[in-house]
Amino acid sequence: CLYCDDTVSGCFMRVLVIGGTGFIGYHAVRALQSSGEEVVVMCRDTASVTELFGAGVCAIPGDIGKLQSDDYRELLDGFDAVVFAAGVDERSEVQGDAEDYFHRANVVPCEALFKAIPQTRVRRAVLLNSIFAWYDHQRPDMQLAGKHPYIRSRVEQDRVSHAAIANSDCVLVTLQVPWVF
Repeated sequence: CLYCDDTVSGCFMRVLVIGGTGFIGYHAVRALQSSGEEVVVMCRDTASVTELFGAGVCAIPGDIGKLQSDDYRELLDGFDAVVFAAGVDERSEVQGDAEDYFHRANVVPCEALFKAIPQTRVRRAVLLNSIFAWYDHQRPDMQLAGKHPYIRSRVEQDRVSHAAIANSDCVLVTLQVPWVF
């Protein structure tokens, strides 16, 4: 069990998956369901949750671009864990300045979410990030984050998320997800 680090049957968590209707979020929801966890998905289109998962998964409407830390603090009430699977990737059609676009879509929501976590009972968190952040770390000579605003946003997303919970008892794991997941 992710919550108590035990394999006792019947032990479960209440998990909020932010962005659970996207490709990777969908698979995270399915894996959590198969582990017996109670899963709630926050997304913009709640009807899609019923279409994808049936009646077994509840949906909460929400737009990460509009939520502040206080909103997340209220939203996280009653949850034991959170999976952040939202944001935009390198395939997105950039609207306006690319630096600002990727920062607003990937960094700002994570910073607001993870700043709220220390004031909640959430003690487990997963940030689904990008393989490009891993490449940036593995090959600093290439200076990937310095050259591309998307990669920079994913590196910064990881940094601000871990910094926000640094003095809490929440364990945050960042998965730098490869292209073939």
